[in-house]
Amino acid sequence: MKILTILTGGTIGSVIRDGYIYTDDNAKKIVINNYLKEYNNDVEFQIVEPFTVHSEYLSHREINTLVDIVCDSVTKDYDGIIVTHGTDSLQFTASALSFAVGNCNMPVLLVSAQYPMADFRSNGQINFNGAVDFIKNKKGAGVYVAYSNDNEKVGFHQGNRVIMFNEADDKVYSLPPVSVNSAIGKYQLKENSETLVITVSPGAVYNYDLDGIKAIILRPYHSGTVNIKSHEFLTFVSKAKQRNIPVYLVNLQKGINYESVKRYANSGIDVLPFCSFPSIYMKAWIGNSMECDFDEFMKTSIAGEF
Repeated sequence: MKILTILTGGTIGSVIRDGYIYTDDNAKKIVINNYLKEYNNDVEFQIVEPFTVHSEYLSHREINTLVDIVCDSVTKDYDGIIVTHGTDSLQFTASALSFAVGNCNMPVLLVSAQYPMADFRSNGQINFNGAVDFIKNKKGAGVYVAYSNDNEKVGFHQGNRVIMFNEADDKVYSLPPVSVNSAIGKYQLKENSETLVITVSPGAVYNYDLDGIKAIILRPYHSGTVNIKSHEFLTFVSKAKQRNIPVYLVNLQKGINYESVKRYANSGIDVLPFCSFPSIYMKAWIGNSMECDFDEFMKTSIAGEF
């Protein structure tokens, strides 16, 4: 059994010094060493360390590097791939890899921790061991996040279906899994996503500078609504449409919706099929980095996002 293990830092590869969490090159390998001690070297881990960062520092460079490594490795003679990663941008990287190799025949699992490994509350080892078990027992293929909520049984969340962390906790949740029959393969992100994300709120100001913006994503209230009666909001959407900048709304579920929803189309808002926000944000970034019909790309299911 041979597993490619890509160590990138994050809390799972960190230590606490002077009351702050820092990445640490020695700490990155603790989960592997602990596993080998407990299970008597029954797995060969081939280790790659392309960079060491907290995931809030993630940029196009790190994502492109991971896409390159994973795309080049899924056709080699590994039984699986594990990527250790920070939690802050975990969902975005899971989505980025899903668009690249979500339909591959090899399991690719992202593993993180809510506390450094030296902290008894950390779920890092549980998550890592669960990922190894997933690979050893051939439980699936494609991209997943392996994560234990409250140090309970590890859940496996399809990469393009993971939703953002709730503000009040650090549990991982995801939308129901779907079949992933296609993917893009290797791609390179531009430095900037050229995408403006707007989370709606009462009394919000919409005087955004649209220079350099190629797409807008609206994150509405939990029921999929926005203040469609706001003159300032409607003027902003109209300004965007005049500049041929598409305005997409996410998180609107099928079913009985509020009356404001029926006014979206006439207001210039395109409602995307229900999906996770990280998947759509990454999709827009990828679309803006490629030669493609952007609007068609955004509205077509590429790698299990819809």
